[in-house]
Formats: sequence, C-alpha cells, structure tokens
Amino acid sequence: MTVRIDRSSPDADYSVLNAPVESGSAELAAEAARPQEGDDLDALLAEFETKTAKPADPFEISDDEISLRTERARLHYQQEAFNSEVETHAHQLALEKYTADFNSLIRDLRGDLDEGLFPDKLVRAWIDAEARENEDLQHAWNNRDQNARAWGQTKHQLQKQFHSYASRMPDPALTEDREAVAAAVRGLSVAAPMERPTDLSRLSNDEFRKYTLDHYGIQSNV
Repeated sequence: MTVRIDRSSPDADYSVLNAPVESGSAELAAEAARPQEGDDLDALLAEFETKTAKPADPFEISDDEISLRTERARLHYQQEAFNSEVETHAHQLALEKYTADFNSLIRDLRGDLDEGLFPDKLVRAWIDAEARENEDLQHAWNNRDQNARAWGQTKHQLQKQFHSYASRMPDPALTEDREAVAAAVRGLSVAAPMERPTDLSRLSNDEFRKYTLDHYGIQSNV
C-alpha cells in the first residue's frame, strides 16, 4: 500500500527522512542486515585456523637466545682453559721451589762432610727416614715459608743430628788400614785385595736402597 503525500498542505514536511516508505522497503532493510556468505566463509576459515594452528613449542629457542648461549659456553670453556693453564704453571713453580729448597737442605746438613762419603742420595734418604718418624719436622718443612724462624731452628737441630749420625759411620780408609794390618799380623805374604769404597752416586735406586739398609739401617725411598 502506498501512502501519498499531500504536497499542497502548508504543514507538510517534505524531508525524505520523514517520508513514509513503501511496504517493500522493510524487506530490503532486513536483507541488508543479514550476514553475507562471504562473511560466513571468513569466519569459518578463521575458526579452522584457530583449531588447527600448531601449538607453541615451549622448548623452542630464538636465534638470539641460541647466540647468547653459544657465547656463554665459549667464554666458560675459555675460562676453564685459562684456569687449567694457571694451575699447571703454579704447580710447576711449586715443584721447582720444592726441589731447590730440598737440595739446599741437603747441602746445609752435609756441611763440610766429604761428599764422596755422604752423597746427596744418602743425605736425602736420612732426611726421609727422619721425617717419617717426626711429625714436627714435617710440619716445620711444610710451613718453612710462613715461619722461617721456626724452620731455621728445626734445620739447625737436624744438622746436629745428621753430623752425630755421620760420626758413627765407619771410615772406609781406616777400615782398609785395619784390614791390611790384620793381614800382615796373620803373616799373609800378600794381603787380600781390599774392597774399594762403593761409589754411591753410581748406584741405581734399588742398589742404593739395599746398600743403605745393609750398611746404615736406613730404609730409603729414593
């Protein structure tokens, strides 16, 4: 049904907005308000992508994180290598100092005694035997740098003990003379050949250990 406007009326409002609409206009408005097929398809695609999207991997690491961890590992191993080198160098220095200090102790204990009769091996074996039975000596030696005065007193006492020990050892030259005299007294025409003094510096470690044990009662660890 169509409503006609009386345009002759002075009170008539001719605005299009106020114009009555035909009955078919409401159907067009409802059609426009309904979702279009394109909109439905987009919604379905979005829903499908949401449901089928691959979940985030909690263990996935970004490239930046990989680079950071690689750099940390490189620095860690570099630091480990440096620490190992420092430790090796420190150990070498400590070993060199130990050797120098021990050789100095051997010379100090021997003093003016004949090095041929009291070689380094013999003095070292005597020191080792004393240290195994004297914890105070071990302590003084281990702390010789921290307490030089105490170590000096211990070393002086050790020197006296070694010289006392050395004074009780037989003199090979006097032993040969006594044997020669004894042979002459027995009326031997030719004295038995004297055993030459043993050159301790030429003995192997095993030979030296046996010699010091047999002759001096020292169990050497050389």
